[in-house]
Amino acid sequence: RRYWSLMGNTGNGAPKVQKPARRHHYLPESYLQGFCNSEGLHWVFDRQTKEYRLQPPRTTGVETHLYTISTREGKSDCIEQKLAELDGRGKSVIDRLDSPRPEWRGDDREMFAMYIGFLYARTPQFDKAQSAFGEQLYRARSKANNPNAEVIAASFKKFEQETGESMADISAQDVFEMIHDDKYDVDIPRIYNIRLMIDLA
Repeated sequence: RRYWSLMGNTGNGAPKVQKPARRHHYLPESYLQGFCNSEGLHWVFDRQTKEYRLQPPRTTGVETHLYTISTREGKSDCIEQKLAELDGRGKSVIDRLDSPRPEWRGDDREMFAMYIGFLYARTPQFDKAQSAFGEQLYRARSKANNPNAEVIAASFKKFEQETGESMADISAQDVFEMIHDDKYDVDIPRIYNIRLMIDLA
């Protein structure tokens, strides 16, 4: 929220966007341009093919709809827009500090600290790490909250009393084994990681 305030978002909620931008950079184009040659290309090492190649910043560090969120009005790229604004501010600070007469102006330090924070927290690696942590936490809590089949059977009974729905077709023992043998998938919602990205940055 502090970041949104600094970037001038005074509206209530995410703005409505008819056609959100699809290509979202987790490495800002403006940052990558600082490593380009006279032709606007920079070297990239592909860890899958084990090869080096020259390519433009536009195609580097980019994923489709990486920061797109769903709002009441539909899909929105408001977070990508704010990150783009922050990228512009960060680049202007870098340019001033890299000039013959480097200087900090106004809220440069605070904005640049956010810029650096987001460089860490907006990457796919961060997203994967948070998903893995979220999954481990969910599985640990599930085991702690369901230590035996009796506890699960009691929760079934409570559910039946509160909803009127029968749980007779589900075995408490089977559910216990599923939980404690990790025989189920955990899907961490993308919006959860996006929220973590903003808070931690």
